[in-house]
Amino acid sequence: MVRSASGGGLITSGVVALYPHDHSGDGVVGTAVDGQGRYTIDWLGPYRWPLVFDVPDHARQWSGGTGNRLLAQKTRVTAGATATYDVHLRVGTVVTGVVRGQAGQPRPGASVYAYNAVTGEEVGRGGGDSGYRMLVVGPQLIRIKSEVHNGYGHDTVWYDNDGSFAAARTVLVSGTGTRTLDIVNPVN
Repeated sequence: MVRSASGGGLITSGVVALYPHDHSGDGVVGTAVDGQGRYTIDWLGPYRWPLVFDVPDHARQWSGGTGNRLLAQKTRVTAGATATYDVHLRVGTVVTGVVRGQAGQPRPGASVYAYNAVTGEEVGRGGGDSGYRMLVVGPQLIRIKSEVHNGYGHDTVWYDNDGSFAAARTVLVSGTGTRTLDIVNPVN
């Protein structure tokens, strides 16, 4: 069963998987959460498996409530048996801000992506014309990328004006509250 830690209500849509789904159309090794808050993955081998939960109105998180696959709680699957993993997902910390051009004006249509600083896996996304908002489970170290469509491609900038994931500034997202991060993404 998939429930929200905020009030304990059932979550009746989303995906439970073995690795994060980046929404690009690529296949995902997982299953949908049904209308009764249940999920079943029936083809796993006899190992210990971490699960990632990607559901509406909650931060993407691994089993055990972490944003880092390496710290996930693993579920033991035994050959010929059924394993159960019920979860209460945390809503997450709000990460918000505005993507601005060099002169300080908001960049319309900006998309912002958060990645776990250790694994490099996407842990949040947001966007919009006047700012962005995304949910990220914390505490967690992240790196942020902004993309703005420029008519022929994208102007891509990592947080703090660095040009790559490896060089981007690492940001701590706490377990509660709101973190505001404005990004300068100049027009090229």
